[in-house]
Amino acid sequence: MSKLKHITSGTSDFSIIRKSQYLFVDKTAKLQELVALRKVFLSRPRRMGKSTLVSMLQELFTNGTENFKDKAIHDLWQEDQYPVIKLSFGGIVDPDTFEVELCERVSLAFVKAGFKAANTVEPGCTRLSSLLKKMDIIRGDQMLVVLIDEWDYPLSANLNNRVAFERCRAIMHDFYFWLRELSGLWFLLVTGIGRYRDTTLFTGADIRDISFEPQFADIVGYTQQELETWFAPYLDESARRLKISRAELLVKLHSQYDGFCFDRNASVNLYCPWSINQFLEQVVGSWPDKVPEFRCYWMVASNAYSALRTFLQRDKPDLSLLSRLHGTGVEVTEAQITTPTDFDQIKLEPLLVSLGYLSIKSVVNPLAQSPLHRTYRCSYSNQEIESELVTVFLEYVASCQGPGAVNAINLASARLGDALYAHDMAKAVANLNLILHALHYDAWSNTHETVYRALIANYLRISGGAGFVQEEKGNQLGRSDIEADIGSSHYIIELKLIADNHNPEATKLLAHKAHQQMVEKGYGDNQNPTIERSYGLVLVIDNSTRQIAYWRRYFMAQVLDEGMVAPVTYSSTPEAQLDS
Repeated sequence: MSKLKHITSGTSDFSIIRKSQYLFVDKTAKLQELVALRKVFLSRPRRMGKSTLVSMLQELFTNGTENFKDKAIHDLWQEDQYPVIKLSFGGIVDPDTFEVELCERVSLAFVKAGFKAANTVEPGCTRLSSLLKKMDIIRGDQMLVVLIDEWDYPLSANLNNRVAFERCRAIMHDFYFWLRELSGLWFLLVTGIGRYRDTTLFTGADIRDISFEPQFADIVGYTQQELETWFAPYLDESARRLKISRAELLVKLHSQYDGFCFDRNASVNLYCPWSINQFLEQVVGSWPDKVPEFRCYWMVASNAYSALRTFLQRDKPDLSLLSRLHGTGVEVTEAQITTPTDFDQIKLEPLLVSLGYLSIKSVVNPLAQSPLHRTYRCSYSNQEIESELVTVFLEYVASCQGPGAVNAINLASARLGDALYAHDMAKAVANLNLILHALHYDAWSNTHETVYRALIANYLRISGGAGFVQEEKGNQLGRSDIEADIGSSHYIIELKLIADNHNPEATKLLAHKAHQQMVEKGYGDNQNPTIERSYGLVLVIDNSTRQIAYWRRYFMAQVLDEGMVAPVTYSSTPEAQLDS
């Protein structure tokens, strides 16, 4: 364990990665092929490795292969050295300060590229057009390499604010018009997430969008082979500390962090490098007893929340979206994802694909004549993203009801966690009903069992009372709805939906049949062997009140406790229900 290198996770600067001797997965084999395209656009979600890719190219064009002695690119690189203008639009949100910030970043980028005369530009220069003309004079006839990271950040962060969006877009139009007209541009790489019209970046056909091209599908991200090869000792140490086999660990990592797919053939699945790095870094260092935790690393660090939250405020989807995403998924065409759009044309589902919340699972029409005509079936990238997407979505739905509903849900969620720790299912069910009651009525159109499953599984996760939560866990006879580790016990949860709880005896009979089904099909027989005991829990949901009407907990075939549940009334406020 003491010999394990630290894993690059806190920096994207390639020179620091090499100097610090961090473990670094070699993704350089395709860089010469990439550079040969001369003008390239690459769309990937945040924290997938775009910034490190940009940093590697900056190092190659600035210093050659000196820092790549044991990397694949060392014997493949054929490019000369050029001044590199490296820019990032990340963090620029306010249109009132955008032009000033961009001028400062452009001036600094030219200075760092070796154009010392850029220091003579007056510090107060706030007009982009004037600054760019001065940079043209300073550069002269020198060939340039331009690398731009997070190109669309000012637009993606203002998807709910037309005025701010348009003001930022106008400034970006001027910058990218200058860039497209730039003579002596040896290589250009632009990375980001979205594609927006009227910025001039995508005008014409001279910049090549490689985002869906299979040969560049794994230029960032980790493949299964890379995970098992580069991180072999880290996997073994993590499995030892978790007291599970290496094979079991790989299954959990696959379900939690794998599933990103970016090629039009749907042929390559990728792990999020940020999540894998953060998870495996936990077994490095001086804490020999630290047990690695399966947290939502990507969602916390990617800032994907902000773009989604701002867009939900204008698109206003209902809960049926959760049902479609968890079921067969949604169909999105390549044209919907890759065609530049303006403010009014942005749609939620293509945006979710670009942000990384959804990934390509299959190609609906692989024989389509043109790639733009291809249709993809897309669903949650992995369990980490599913749980967090549902969380953000439900926060939005609750906020539509007002701050009282948000507070009620947060408090009920905390009490749900306490009840789960105490194995008090009556209180747990009561708090789940309070949560369901607080969600806005308008969001409940076209509700199916899959929506309730997603809701309940999500609140089990965020309540803090449950550990690892998995939906639709299968064995050789069927699939359970939800399974969750609660303390040292394992719960297998089966949901049943009724149209109206008008007949309590029929409701009890349905719970009994569900109990029999779970025992006969052996749900939960394939759980972690370290779990001390497994319980079954049947929840019968009344779709007319959208609440749990009856519950039953059992151990093997023996009923432990059960009960009818009075629905939360809509005549009272969420706060009053919590107080009572």
